[in-house]
Amino acid sequence: MHSEEPEFSEKDIPDLSGYVAIVTRVETGLDILINNAGVMTVPYKLTSDGLETQWQVNYVAPHVFTSSLMPLLLSTALTLDTKNRVQVVNVSSDAAFYSPDTVQWNDVNMTSTKGGAHSVKRQRKLARHPKRWR
Repeated sequence: MHSEEPEFSEKDIPDLSGYVAIVTRVETGLDILINNAGVMTVPYKLTSDGLETQWQVNYVAPHVFTSSLMPLLLSTALTLDTKNRVQVVNVSSDAAFYSPDTVQWNDVNMTSTKGGAHSVKRQRKLARHPKRWR
């Protein structure tokens, strides 16, 4: 964005298609991207994209959004000097540290998970910590 004043964009995560509007609106550069999405203990529901809500909000949407903005982040990085850097920050919680040792990749919609909403939340946050994947 390269301006004195930061520009903020908010997006309702349960609809992945809406990211196109934000991605196309940011044209001139992007110095920092902060993904700060998260929901917890929402009732089990599939989104319009066919994904369980917490999975989409806590993991899929930030990944899709960041991937969509990657060309802009990379082109911005080429214009900055060595003292300035492009940054991507993914905000999470400590819920991942109370989760099992592995993400249940074979059941991302958590249809067979036992343990309720808190178990689902821990799985979602664990997915954002790739160093803990096994």
